Amino acid sequence: MPEAIRYRGVHLDLKGAPLPIDALIDEIEQMARWGINLLLVEYEDTFPYAFDMVVRARTAYTPDQIQRLVRTCKDLGVELVPLVQTFGHMEFVLKHPRYADLAQTAGAVSSIDPTLPESRDLVLKMVDELLAAHPEIRWLHLGGDEVWDLGEGERSKARAAEIGKDKLYLEHMMPIIEHVVQKGVRPILWDDMMRPWPAELLAELAPKVDLMPWSYGEDPIGRIGQDVLDRFAGAGLRLWAGAAFKGADGLSIDLPNDRVRMRNLEAWARYAAEHDWQGMVATGWSRYNGMATYCELWQAAPMALYLAAEVMRNGKFEADDWNRACRETIGVENLPIDWATTRTPHKALNQAGGPRDNDRLAQLKTIAAIAQWRRQAHHLLVDRWQGFGYFEDPGRLNKSDVDRIREQARHLETSWPRLGREFEVALGDVLHEQDIRDYLSSRERFGREYLAPLLASR
Repeated sequence: MPEAIRYRGVHLDLKGAPLPIDALIDEIEQMARWGINLLLVEYEDTFPYAFDMVVRARTAYTPDQIQRLVRTCKDLGVELVPLVQTFGHMEFVLKHPRYADLAQTAGAVSSIDPTLPESRDLVLKMVDELLAAHPEIRWLHLGGDEVWDLGEGERSKARAAEIGKDKLYLEHMMPIIEHVVQKGVRPILWDDMMRPWPAELLAELAPKVDLMPWSYGEDPIGRIGQDVLDRFAGAGLRLWAGAAFKGADGLSIDLPNDRVRMRNLEAWARYAAEHDWQGMVATGWSRYNGMATYCELWQAAPMALYLAAEVMRNGKFEADDWNRACRETIGVENLPIDWATTRTPHKALNQAGGPRDNDRLAQLKTIAAIAQWRRQAHHLLVDRWQGFGYFEDPGRLNKSDVDRIREQARHLETSWPRLGREFEVALGDVLHEQDIRDYLSSRERFGREYLAPLLASR
């Protein structure tokens, strides 16, 4: 039976909690067994750029590790599509003082100034290093999304007034696109900046660029607009679907909303299959940008990843797919699909049936325990503490209830060190030490801020 989607892709967002190379190879091999045949690899500062060592993260891969990744994908028959940022999401470069002058807006680090030749020179250096490290690729994703301050900088505003923001975007991107095309590689761009464009401007892109419309809610087609997708197709653009299996439910969420993820994945798979699009990529965001905190870790979404592979093969979900995903990935039975959105997701995992003897379940349980700790801290403050009276007037408080909440807060506070140790043990082999520290500190800080008013009122 032929697969519904020709190129069935998964996105690796390596700018947040990148997997160590051995763990990454293990995951790629597993995805290949599930039928994934394309990886969209967003490196940012985890690529070992040679033009300037300052842009490399401490968790960057080595050149030898990149070559191991390339060989693994080739051996498995998985298309590797690197993603290099070329306009927006340039935080990993622009945050360094030596590149601050290339920012489009003074004091910002999100997008590069399209009016400066030095901006294009920098981007082309990165493009050429990516191409050299991936010599047999057919596609290179050039990003190009969320240039929120397009035409708003001191220099770009003047140029946008002359030619318009749409043409300013093209003025920056087209030389980069043509450079890649000349290397025999087809560029891909995210679609969001082009949604308002007229058909004639889109037609300038069509001979040289594929477009990847992305939307991560339950109705992705409606969110973008059927008229927009029709305009893209009418301009002759080759199209890819951009769904999400994780990282799309909130800036600092610990666990994906599996029900929403399934609806999003299925809506895109049906549409892409019906319209014979080039392929589909299930994105897996780790950060919303290079300066943001973590959203879901890779280890937080094993079922959604499995389901992404299933729906891209079949074009739709079957009745038992959720239960099969739970059995295949974490070895449990009877887990409610909304388990991760409850106040007690760790409790839900503990109550599910199954052998409970695999690493994926242990990793997911400790992430769920962190999520549950944060949610309970928030619940104590917002739903309990603030619901039991007027604290500026002790005469209108129910002291018994307040004392009970304070005791629960103290218990929650003292449980954190144990949760942190369990997290380190469960994820020590699949996360870098720095990312473990950063993830735990970000979660602990805000949880303690919820608890602070309760603990200060002893």
